[in-house]
Amino acid sequence: GLFLAYALTGVAFGLFLAITSLSLRTTTGGPFRRVAVSGLVLAGAITVAPWLKYPPNPPAVGDPDSVGERERLFVLLIVLAALLLAGLAHLSARLRRAGWPDDRRVAAVVGAGLIAFAVLFAAMPASPDDVSVPANLVWQFRLNSLTGNLLVWTLLTLGLGVVDEGGDLSRRRQRRCRSRPVV
Repeated sequence: GLFLAYALTGVAFGLFLAITSLSLRTTTGGPFRRVAVSGLVLAGAITVAPWLKYPPNPPAVGDPDSVGERERLFVLLIVLAALLLAGLAHLSARLRRAGWPDDRRVAAVVGAGLIAFAVLFAAMPASPDDVSVPANLVWQFRLNSLTGNLLVWTLLTLGLGVVDEGGDLSRRRQRRCRSRPVV
């Protein structure tokens, strides 16, 4: 059960990463950079943002009647975080086209992101559950959950980045060979 869940999650995350990376193909930077940016954005939206607002609890912790509400809040936060991060990526691209230097552009986008996420987290309701389990057990579970998810994102990002970069090098070599005159 657990292995199958991790495999399906990895496949879904990999598809999200590939699609997001493909959507950034017209931006500056090479293939590895595009995949790295995609991996950071997706890990932030799908893993880190919900973890900060609604950190996971060990099995059997929390009110079973509130599971549906917790799931709705969790998924809503993922969707809103993804939209917010897509908006920040759009802002960054617009500022780049407007000629902003990289240091000012990055500072402006990070500042806007911090403010937007603070507002988002304040606007979202608190978790409907009181946790009555010892804090060290809960936080150990939460940190292990975060570490496992970030490890998945790191491995997927590095793997796809290396493969995409290798494919790009291969395509450039083929173009060079075709452009050389036959003697």
